Amino acid sequence: LKAPSRAVCGALSLSAGVNGQFAYHHGVIWDRVYDDHGGDYDVPSFGAGAGLHVGHDWQSDTFVYGVLADFAVYTNEEDDTSPTYRSVSSSLNWMGSVRGRAGVATGDALFCATGGVAFADVDLAYEYLPAPDPDSFIFDSSRVGWTAGLGIEKAMSDRSSIKFETLYTSFGDESAYDGTTCSDDDVIEACSMIGYDDTITVTIGYSLRWQGLQ
Repeated sequence: LKAPSRAVCGALSLSAGVNGQFAYHHGVIWDRVYDDHGGDYDVPSFGAGAGLHVGHDWQSDTFVYGVLADFAVYTNEEDDTSPTYRSVSSSLNWMGSVRGRAGVATGDALFCATGGVAFADVDLAYEYLPAPDPDSFIFDSSRVGWTAGLGIEKAMSDRSSIKFETLYTSFGDESAYDGTTCSDDDVIEACSMIGYDDTITVTIGYSLRWQGLQ
């Protein structure tokens, strides 16, 4: 086998390493009953993350494909408070993914696309003040979504590499109810709010590789 990329050299390779991340997390709460009166509440946050990754790649000439899993904890946390009225808060506590990836190796670098399933612990809440208030809307912190992005991995030696990767992750939306009834003109229904979360991450990772290495 020729060695078009030491980052993934060999017919197959296993890898494990560490990640550092920059994360932009966007939490949104939408009050659909009162939407005509400004019922969207956005809580964006910037933070950092640190974690681990493992992967398994196969290579055929210059084409590389594989699977990987990663996990990281994050510092993202933000709130938007109107004193004496309400507090809207959002935080990203941890996030992980299981993804496939495929790309082309050239020289000592691999250029690839990746996508798969993402998991996260996210706190998103609309709380009436003073808290705790039984009419507040607290969303489930366990979320499942999808993620996709692009990356480049460059060999540092026959057994190590560094990667740069950017991912977009969406966890969709979910509804929360407080057990009361709301009305707005012709709309009368159970009081509910819809929460939505998505995240953009930029990752720098370092990997060690073994098996199938040249």
